Amino acid sequence: MKTKAKYVIPAICGLIGAYLFVQIYGLLPLNFTYDAWLFDGYVEYDVSQNYAGWLFFRNSPWSFPLGLATDMAYPVGTIISFTDSIPIVAIFFKLLSPILPETFQYFGLYVLLCFVLQGVAAALLISLFTKNKFVIIFGSILFCLSPIMIERAFRHTALASHFLILFSLYLYFKTRRSERFRPPWMFVLLNVLAVGIHPYFLPITFGLTALISLETMLKILPRRRQDTIEQDKFPVAPVVLTVTFFLINIFAVLAFGYVIGIFGAGMSGSGWGFGYFSMNLNAVINPHSLGDIVWSNVFRVRPQTLGNYDGFNYLGAGVIFVALALLVFAILSFIEGKGSFETGGTERIRDFVGRNKFLFLLCFGLSLFALSNVVTYNEHTLLTVPLPESAVEQLSTFRASSRMFYLAYYLIFLSVIVQIMSRFGKSMKSVCFLMSLLLLVQAVDIYPALSAKRNSFEVYEQVYRQGYVRSDFDRIISRFEYFIEIEPVSPIYTSTLVLAAHIGKNQLKTNINIANRRRESKVQDILVREQWFEDLVSGRPDPQIVYAFYDREQFSRLYALNIENVVPVSIEGMLLLIPIRDDVRIPREYIIVPQEMHDE
Repeated sequence: MKTKAKYVIPAICGLIGAYLFVQIYGLLPLNFTYDAWLFDGYVEYDVSQNYAGWLFFRNSPWSFPLGLATDMAYPVGTIISFTDSIPIVAIFFKLLSPILPETFQYFGLYVLLCFVLQGVAAALLISLFTKNKFVIIFGSILFCLSPIMIERAFRHTALASHFLILFSLYLYFKTRRSERFRPPWMFVLLNVLAVGIHPYFLPITFGLTALISLETMLKILPRRRQDTIEQDKFPVAPVVLTVTFFLINIFAVLAFGYVIGIFGAGMSGSGWGFGYFSMNLNAVINPHSLGDIVWSNVFRVRPQTLGNYDGFNYLGAGVIFVALALLVFAILSFIEGKGSFETGGTERIRDFVGRNKFLFLLCFGLSLFALSNVVTYNEHTLLTVPLPESAVEQLSTFRASSRMFYLAYYLIFLSVIVQIMSRFGKSMKSVCFLMSLLLLVQAVDIYPALSAKRNSFEVYEQVYRQGYVRSDFDRIISRFEYFIEIEPVSPIYTSTLVLAAHIGKNQLKTNINIANRRRESKVQDILVREQWFEDLVSGRPDPQIVYAFYDREQFSRLYALNIENVVPVSIEGMLLLIPIRDDVRIPREYIIVPQEMHDE
């Protein structure tokens, strides 16, 4: 019964997480057969990219690596890890694709799962420091209202998976407290999930894996006894077990990454962006995020520069005020000569820092990486550390470096809760009052952002009630098999992400590539693209291809060569050459007459 009882509170916290999800977003995202809101981009059009990746992956035949979508970036294909389509979830639902409805999106269900697991993981983590059910539940709610998790949900949906960080912290602290080392094998699962959900979590989850392995080795290695000249016997078995545990984690990450295509699939992981998508020094007190959403009723919005908008790490007024108050209280205690802290059953803060020095070193290193070599404050660049171009290119594997602050962010949350218990644990009334006040201030402070997100989905609910109307563009292209951009291929703009989602929705193949990283082209792939162009120039367009253009001059020239075989069309800002077919009807208002094309 005790074993079952200890999971009751985490289960309750998981249900609270689900309740908060519904209160913030409503039920519409959970309608897995409704996808119109994914085309509108919500806060940022990256969610259209995520959905397009899933559509192309679902339509593509099974290939190796498993995360390869051959219908996009055709005929090369691309890996859906780099469309942030949550590949491990996409692979699962592709297996079920034959029994799924024609329209199916899993992003609402996944964010709901993130809220549930955030509540469960937070409860387990906090329970390591206190057995007070009230503190565990209220602390879990605080974690579920994490601004950085909510801000990412439905913007960069995979990056809402902060439960990976909390579960990793839980395993880390739990293993360190155990007198007998038992390898935390769940780290293998967490590291595999990090690779299969979003690789940006891997430096954190694997960093904690390496940390617990290092600390265990330092603990079990033989030490010379102070009172004798004897030395402890070398603990062969524990050392071998620890090394095996660490190596298995490395192997699992590399193997699963290879299977889904992150490693060894011809993908270029490096690029540009390190030093641009960095964290501003004002991030923890700046309540501004992308989409002009304001996250505070207390703190004013501060200016930023470069790509700092991606470095949103606002803590919330409740956490900030309590953290500052506890810090002032600690300083005053030392000034008055007390020099110690009442623990109330939890660790002393000095002991906490001393025992976890490697954890703080990891946090410090990741936080420096978050700031990058271009240190900014408000709209000013304070410092630029020159780095070789090759180094910047490699560091750009994790170019949005600001996300590496997430570990320190959640340790601040945890420390606030632990210190409330540490200082006031003898008076549970005081603890309950402070936890209630903390949560109340936090919720009231971030309410504007929560309200804005709810209002967004209320608009979608009105659209849903009106019913989905298929566009003329969808009706036209749905009759074809390919949607091919003629060179020069367009860069990835917002319109490209939405266009790709529409193409995937209509189950066409396309050479458009909306992935954040590119696969290397092969000779045969280049020859295929040249063949498309040659067929068009020679007046033999493929009747299954819609040809798209961004250069009007090239569009006019090629149309002149194929005037009897194709129809020039302008629709939704695109220039298309559509092969003449009996089964394709194009509304007259979209057809460009030769004189209009010449005039423009």
